[in-house]
Amino acid sequence: AEVDKKKEKKAKKEKKQAAATEHHEHEEGDACCGDAVRGKEEDYANPPPLGAGYARPVMVHRAVLGSVERMFAVLVEHLKGKWPFWLSPRQAMVVPIHPEFLPHCRKVQADLRAVGVHVDLDDSPRTLNKKIREAQVAQYNLILVIGKSEVESNAAAVRTRDNVDHGIMPMSKV
Repeated sequence: AEVDKKKEKKAKKEKKQAAATEHHEHEEGDACCGDAVRGKEEDYANPPPLGAGYARPVMVHRAVLGSVERMFAVLVEHLKGKWPFWLSPRQAMVVPIHPEFLPHCRKVQADLRAVGVHVDLDDSPRTLNKKIREAQVAQYNLILVIGKSEVESNAAAVRTRDNVDHGIMPMSKV
């Protein structure tokens, strides 16, 4: 009889714990009451264990943009505005020798844009030397000078921003 009383007491205790746990779960899931209202505090240093099959997420680093900005600042300082071709916002400048070559220059510009090159066209009335100098100062990686012989052979006289003349190249190689 004493064993039965112990079993009954244990069963009542387990029922009470189950009811209390169920009530507590209802409180946590209750959308109308926040943790502050219930007076509950979270312990982020020692969170409760997760159920079977779940893993605790771990944040490795969260200053992603900060590191990108720092790397960009290092690149700007190191390169001093002379960006590599693949990263440069000013990849190429097409410079016609005379306004009569503008239609061909526009075609060259469109062809280069079609393959993903950032290319501009200097159709201003300035002198050829002034156009080339301004493209160098603006840090264009390539300066494509187009005249009569370049139009006839579908080529361009290629220069770099460092005033290195690479000679006449066919547009298929540019």
